[in-house]
Parts: sequence; structure tokens; C-alpha cells
Amino acid sequence: MYKDLIELLEQKKWKIICASPPGGTDNRFRKCLFPRRILTSSEKGPRDELDVIALKNEQLLLIECKPLLSQSLKHQNALGESDYHKLNRILTVYPSKILANMLQKGTGINISQDLKINLALGVGKIDCDLPKQITIFEVGFENRIFPYESLKNEFT
Repeated sequence: MYKDLIELLEQKKWKIICASPPGGTDNRFRKCLFPRRILTSSEKGPRDELDVIALKNEQLLLIECKPLLSQSLKHQNALGESDYHKLNRILTVYPSKILANMLQKGTGINISQDLKINLALGVGKIDCDLPKQITIFEVGFENRIFPYESLKNEFT
């Protein structure tokens, strides 16, 4: 599913900034790692890892992947949050300029600080109702994209 999503994004002319495949690295892209900031203090904690980050026309996509959409919405990580909630936390913690600076330092890719950050879930199968305010990629046998409003022009 991960490789299908990368291929779909590249076909749609998105630049893959970083990607963290299941089970390690594929040596094609740098991993998507961020320091985890604790919202209740100024202390920094361990790192967050995203599955894919892609860029096109000042639009930045932060993507988490799971085989089933229900797993992205219900399956909990070590912090007790789903992929959906993890993405929203990262969006809350990192303003676009800080995120752009971190990505540029981590990858060496020139990234504008005037980004529109978008959240997405990449799944192999949609098996429940679509959540609101997030783009959904269903990849595999049949590629379907359910873009959030701000990305409709990027996937038509």
C-alpha cells in the first residue's frame, strides 16, 4: 500500500519530501522524523514519525498509512492516539514556518515557508465512514482520492 501511494502521488506530480516505509527504510527517501513536543510544557520528548510527506504548489501533505481506514481512526499508538489524532496534534504543535524549516534542514530540499498544510490518510480499503477535514487516499486495486476542500484542484 505504501508503494502504491508513493506511485500515485508521483503520478499526480507531487514531490515526495520524506517517507518512512513499514519495517524500516527503502533508501529512496529520508525518514519523516520530528521531535515530539509536549503541549503542556516547554520540554521536548521523543520523536514522531510520519509515513509520507509530499509537496506540490505550496501545498504540503502529511500522511499516515494503514491497511484499513478504521485502523487509522481507532488503532492507538504509544500515546493512546489514532493516526487521525496524531496528524491533528502535529498540525497544532508545528506552525507551517517551523515545519518548513525542520523539513528543509532534515532533507536538504528547499521548501517555502508559506505552506498550506494538509492532512491525509492513506489506506488500502475504506471500511467505515469517511472522517471530516482530511484527505483520504484509497490505494491498491483501484486508486480513489477523496480530497479535502483545499486540495480539490490538486487531484482533478
